[in-house]
Amino acid sequence: MGEHREPPGDDADGAGEVPPMGRYLARALPLPVIAVLGSAVGLCLDDWVGLVFAVGTTLVAAVLAAVTAFGVRNRLGLAAAAAAAVLAIGYHTGPTLHDTYAKKFGEVTRAAVVDVERTHTSKGGDHHVCFVSEVIGDEARPDDRYAPGVRRLDEENNCRGQFRLGQDVVLFEDPRGRLAPWLAGSDDRGLDTGRIAWDALLFVIAVGALFHARMVPRPGARRPPVDLAKPGDGAGSG
Repeated sequence: MGEHREPPGDDADGAGEVPPMGRYLARALPLPVIAVLGSAVGLCLDDWVGLVFAVGTTLVAAVLAAVTAFGVRNRLGLAAAAAAAVLAIGYHTGPTLHDTYAKKFGEVTRAAVVDVERTHTSKGGDHHVCFVSEVIGDEARPDDRYAPGVRRLDEENNCRGQFRLGQDVVLFEDPRGRLAPWLAGSDDRGLDTGRIAWDALLFVIAVGALFHARMVPRPGARRPPVDLAKPGDGAGSG
């Protein structure tokens, strides 16, 4: 009587030992990292293969994030936040990685916008296409999108409606030929810090949601009763 017993920890192994914070963090990191890696690998693959790989990897990671957050602590809000953040990571980090690699390692090719095109998609958005031609010295620039040497670039190449007809532009081209060229208005190799900061925030949100899901007790969870010794009880009371 009067013996004080510590409540068992919330760990699933029932050992009564609460895992360190680092273990929770290590369990929260893999799925957001997989989404980033899926986008990176997708950039190196050819066209539709790369797109399918990146989208598929991101969707699988998002579903697993939702299942993990909901299944571990039965928290629908955390599951939705984790899944949405992982999806956003996969969608946004691809262009960010492309831009960063192209500006740091790409070879500059000077070009001019020969024509621009904007079409409405079935989802209500716009799809932009830029037709550009390499500029060599004082050679005459073609004025027809179908002229020899004119290249068709779309949103994958950073043509998103920001370039106008006749504008001088540059192409950052992968010296290894693996990544598609990246279209820019100048040869400035400075990184888009706003885009990088946004992707970092999404990553933190995803990791934070998964981390919080493991730290917060499941709603309605019951702990075994704790026998607290009263003052004066037990052997120590004399």
